[in-house]
Amino acid sequence: MGCSGSAVAQASRGKAEVPSKSSSSSSVGGKDRAAKLRDIRHRCRDLQAAGRLDEASHVLGGALQVSETVLGVEHPDTVDLVFDLAQLLRVMGQLQE
Repeated sequence: MGCSGSAVAQASRGKAEVPSKSSSSSSVGGKDRAAKLRDIRHRCRDLQAAGRLDEASHVLGGALQVSETVLGVEHPDTVDLVFDLAQLLRVMGQLQE
């Protein structure tokens, strides 16, 4: 169950194409994948700090979509992305209670 490097890169640009779970070509190791997801989260925090909230939301949404498909909804990295997106939506006034 690998995540293609291009899928994670596209997620970091907010253009996630979700790879199938059976996709094994160009797979990224677990540590590389986790590092890339951390990079995406840091990039989103930078975007938020710069006031680019819509772009940060788009990038987090793409990363979340990839993470849910590749890692599963209960994986700690996926949960972290859900939390980050919820916090961002709260700041944007778009989080429904």
